[in-house]
Amino acid sequence: MPLVRARDRQSLLSEAAIRSALVQRLSVNRAPGELLIEELGILQGDSRVDVAVINGAVHGYEIKSDADTLDRLAAQVEAYSLVLHFVTLVATSKHATRARRLIPRWWGVAVADDAEHGVRIVQRRKARPNPSLDPFSLAQLLWRDEVAEILQTIGITKGLKRKPRRAMWALLADALSVSELTARVCRTIRSRGDWRVSGSSL
Repeated sequence: MPLVRARDRQSLLSEAAIRSALVQRLSVNRAPGELLIEELGILQGDSRVDVAVINGAVHGYEIKSDADTLDRLAAQVEAYSLVLHFVTLVATSKHATRARRLIPRWWGVAVADDAEHGVRIVQRRKARPNPSLDPFSLAQLLWRDEVAEILQTIGITKGLKRKPRRAMWALLADALSVSELTARVCRTIRSRGDWRVSGSSL
C-alpha cells in the first residue's frame, strides 16, 4: 500500500496527514457495504468523531497529532463510550505512551509515525467491544423521521407526531435490545446514500 506524504522533516506530523493515511488504510481494507464518514457528530453534535466506519457496528477513530494536546481526551472518552461500539486512538509517538494511560482498555491503539515517503500507521492494540454502550445515546444517531419509521414497523404508532425527539429516542432505546438497536441504527445510516460520505460508500 502506498504511503501518504506526511511533512518535511522539520515540521510536526499533522492531523491532516494522519487522517489522509488513516482514510486510505481503512479504504484499502474495507469490507463490502461499509460506510466511512469523517467528522461524525454524536450526542446531538456535542462531540465529533474524526473518522467513523459503519458496518454492523460503529467504529470510531480519534486522531492525536503532534500539534494536539491530550486535554480533551477525558471528555472524548466519556462521550465516545456512550455511543461507539469500538474505538481506536491513532496517536503520534509523542502522545501514544501517555494516552494509553488515559483511555479504557477496550479502546484500540495505533501509532502514526513519519516513514520514508509518508505516514505509517501501526496497530499496537486491537479495539474490543464497548462494555458500557448507552442505548439512548446510540439512538440519537438517527434522525427523527428515521426513528418514527422504525417505531412504526415494530407497532409503536400512538402520538408519534407530537412527541419530541428525545421522547422518541427513549421509546426506541427501550423497545429494542442493544443488538437489534445496533442493527437498525447501522442499517439506517448506511441507507442514507451520499449523506456525509467521505469519498464513496465503502
